[in-house]
Amino acid sequence: MSDSRPLLLDLFCGAGGAAMGYYRAGFDIVGVDIDPQPNYPFPFFRGNAFRVVNWSAFQAVHASPVCKTHTSLNWFSDPSHENQIPATREMLNAIGLPYIIENVPGAPLRVDLTLCGSTFKLGVRRHRLFEISGFKVPQSLCKHAWQDANKRFMTKRYHSGKPIITPSGVIGVYGRGQGLGVGEVASWREAMGIDWMVRDELSQAIPPTYTEYIGRELIRHV
Repeated sequence: MSDSRPLLLDLFCGAGGAAMGYYRAGFDIVGVDIDPQPNYPFPFFRGNAFRVVNWSAFQAVHASPVCKTHTSLNWFSDPSHENQIPATREMLNAIGLPYIIENVPGAPLRVDLTLCGSTFKLGVRRHRLFEISGFKVPQSLCKHAWQDANKRFMTKRYHSGKPIITPSGVIGVYGRGQGLGVGEVASWREAMGIDWMVRDELSQAIPPTYTEYIGRELIRHV
């Protein structure tokens, strides 16, 4: 870590998609997650995000709390999953640092910003919502037409019950994939702009370009 770079705490950090964006924007990062994250690219502590005690070291916080009851694939979710957003918001408001809470469309956030992979010419759409406190970020526009015109990825579609491989500007990065075999995970990495994660990590991540965009505004503030 560098004394010249502000320090951001990455809660519920996963494998570091959000973290990498903030790093590219000029922050040093420390990640916290309840699960092991062997591929997290920055200093990492395994533990409960609600039990962080040394807040004074940080200048900002990003949080991606669990809220699986609101995902578009919620029929696969365990109904016992807790919505951690209210408790996360309450904690961060009490701390008083600039913060960002990220989650899926439909999550109970105050939507200060919505980002899409098409905005950054990625191969995923993956809309994500952001609640932002302490600074502002300009809303960007989706560029779905650009993706539709740039068919870089092979995807599997079904016609009359038979699989057909067709080119597409967007690839679905979720679950176990489409069964496209060797090279599918490489396509996921290209589409997300992430080169260090494995399949299951990619399916849960957000592209670093999202938080790089946010981080460039945040670093002016801190």
